Amino acid sequence: VNSIIVGFEDGGLDLDDAATFDNVSGGDVGLAEGIRFESVFLDNIGSNFIEEAGDPVDLSDTFTTNIVEGTSDLSGKTFVTNASGVVPGPVINAVPALDPTALGLEAGTYLGAVSGADDTSFDGWTFSEVAE
Repeated sequence: VNSIIVGFEDGGLDLDDAATFDNVSGGDVGLAEGIRFESVFLDNIGSNFIEEAGDPVDLSDTFTTNIVEGTSDLSGKTFVTNASGVVPGPVINAVPALDPTALGLEAGTYLGAVSGADDTSFDGWTFSEVAE
């Protein structure tokens, strides 16, 4: 909910394991009991939905509520070499945020962890890149 998933080389959303798919196909998708992807912006290399032979659910057909695929406009501070920043621009900010309080989460009015260019809540965060 209210997420930004961008820049993954192998694709974006990938569900595995029978128990996970049970929560999609057998659960009430869109309710607290099932898996919920809503108000999500996707821009990944290859495909935003990784669908593999044998998957019982087609993710791109299942998760359609306010899922936006586009070209990311993240900018500003970054924590990973050669990656985009963490501040969403107008393209991402145009995706309406979901009020997740019914799910037991705090209310948010934007996607991702950073509200905009004036948000400095991430100052002081650290990240250590580990070479593969």
